[in-house]
Amino acid sequence: MANKDSARIDELLSKPHWVIDLLPRQVPADGEGQFFAVEQQLLGGARGAALRHSFASFLLMLNCYHDLLVFREGGAQGKTNPRPAKLERWVERNQEHLCVVLPSEDALVVVPTDSTCMALHNPTPELLDEARAIASTCGLFVWQP
Repeated sequence: MANKDSARIDELLSKPHWVIDLLPRQVPADGEGQFFAVEQQLLGGARGAALRHSFASFLLMLNCYHDLLVFREGGAQGKTNPRPAKLERWVERNQEHLCVVLPSEDALVVVPTDSTCMALHNPTPELLDEARAIASTCGLFVWQP
């Protein structure tokens, strides 16, 4: 990743963020249940594939409204508006962490490989409303930790 891009992503990562998640709210640290065991079940097999499909659907729908600059883990350069099939494959394959910059919004979506959620950094109120609407069509929730 170019130094300028890396610095911008680092700056966006330090901004307030919202979670785009399979769950409707944060699980309390001292709560009942077995979140970590359930999380592992949700990340694997058919459920994990369905979750990654939901993440890809979210990004594809977001790309209908905004340019996406996608940085793949270890990549030196981002790819602006990759072909939809390629973006879907990168997300669903789940082999690398993705940082997706929305240049016109000065926002960032982080797609990790080991989590049931993505993160949306520095959204405007309008982008946050849009993200909530898109997430709801994908079976996802948006909340702030």
